[in-house]
Amino acid sequence: MERMPPRGGIQRRPLQRSRDRRTRCDGRQYKAILSDIHMPRITGTQMLEVIRSYGSTFPVVLMTGAPSIDTAQAAWSSGAVHYLTSQ
Repeated sequence: MERMPPRGGIQRRPLQRSRDRRTRCDGRQYKAILSDIHMPRITGTQMLEVIRSYGSTFPVVLMTGAPSIDTAQAAWSSGAVHYLTSQ
């Protein structure tokens, strides 16, 4: 993601640590978030639950290179608008 050139006025804000993700979502107005499900210290679904606890309603897309029924169900039940897989 960091190597992708910006397109159409879209700004990217890569967050390297889960702690950054939690604090930066508090009070910020994002158009959308794209996140991996498998991250150190916090999963993408846990991060989505934190985001929703702040009252944020913007779309969150979760992606994974190791898809499973369990992660798909967790993504949908957490409120993800899309669940992207790659293999």
